Amino acid sequence: MIASNLLNHMASWWNSLTGQGSSGDHGGTGAVAFRPDRTPAEISELLAHSALMRVACSAFAEDIVRAWRLHTTSASRMLLLEEAFEFRDVVEKALFFAEGYGGSFVLARYASTVADEKRMSEARGDIRNGFLGFEVFAQHQLRAAPLTETMVQPNGLPMYYVIEGRPQHRIHHSWFHPVKGPLKVASSIGRIPSMAVNILGQSRVDIIYDDFSRMLAGVSALSHILVKGNIDILKIKGLAEALSRCDTTEEMQKTLEKLVLQASATVTGANTFQPVVIDSEEDLERKGGNHTGAADIVRELKALFAAATRIPVTKLFGEQAKGLANGGEADLTNYYDSCASYRERRATSLLNWMDKVAAPTTRTAWDYAPLWQLTDLAQAEVVAKEAETDMRYATIPGVPEGIFAKLKATGRYILPDTMPKAENNAPSN
Repeated sequence: MIASNLLNHMASWWNSLTGQGSSGDHGGTGAVAFRPDRTPAEISELLAHSALMRVACSAFAEDIVRAWRLHTTSASRMLLLEEAFEFRDVVEKALFFAEGYGGSFVLARYASTVADEKRMSEARGDIRNGFLGFEVFAQHQLRAAPLTETMVQPNGLPMYYVIEGRPQHRIHHSWFHPVKGPLKVASSIGRIPSMAVNILGQSRVDIIYDDFSRMLAGVSALSHILVKGNIDILKIKGLAEALSRCDTTEEMQKTLEKLVLQASATVTGANTFQPVVIDSEEDLERKGGNHTGAADIVRELKALFAAATRIPVTKLFGEQAKGLANGGEADLTNYYDSCASYRERRATSLLNWMDKVAAPTTRTAWDYAPLWQLTDLAQAEVVAKEAETDMRYATIPGVPEGIFAKLKATGRYILPDTMPKAENNAPSN
């Protein structure tokens, strides 16, 4: 109780300084209201109807698929397999589900004559025929099989799964490959998590939901201020004289009501761009409020949301970077560095597993294509530097075999299959 009161006191103190709350509506009340996690159904609605939420969860997946891998061995066979079994689509969907829902599972599918329900309830083993492709599930679409909740793998995930809507079909974990999402916040002490739902990570939609709501609420409030920030003034000649002729308060009130009704009709016509008829001695004037800084506030709200998603504004909102000769390269470079790290941690193990499933007898070496695409001028400068380096190596007597093989592999030079032996031109004693 003491810890809870202290937490609420500190949160209230902070919100009194910043004017920000932490509830979903962000009414600016200065109070903390802890909300429950977004449900999978709510997450699906947000991903389906909010372009910003979708970009925030799909940006990394789309860039990883765009900068696909390059095979150095068994290239032709693996390229055919990738096209036949839609490797790119599977990886993109798995990474998108992992970000959006907190985790995903990729299931290897085989013909029923090769892997029936009984076979899939056991370890997958070495299967070389009958492979059909892959199917992707969000983590909430799988559950621990009934009566096996206490049977877990060393990583804490269930030993057996059932697919949502098909509880009678038990599947061994070796048929799936899990893809983790953003790190899950630990549960409170004393709370035992249920093994009925797999927890690979936390939904990024749920993580950024408060920042998303704060940005929308801020933009909506500013729009309301800009619309209601004008004051219309109707100057009526002889108003004071008309009121002075009133003998009683009731007469004065009726006179004011009549004038206000007249002014309201006039102002309404002006706001709806309709013809307005006023006396030649009357004057309609509009006073505008000072909205200095409103645009800066909107930019600040967008910057806060971009910080929460870890995606630069130039990519998240499609805005052009401001400043002379500034294309946002620094922000994009940092983003692509994060994307490369994410690719190594999330996609590499998945691709290796997919290779073993689709081609169990083939071993291929591969590396990722660069995320950052060089311009033609930058590429020409790289080639020029490489050629200069090659020329220096070529003038060295007895070029090492590794350097010779590298020069030959570039394809820019016509070289023999084997490195010629260095001639010994040293003078004899």
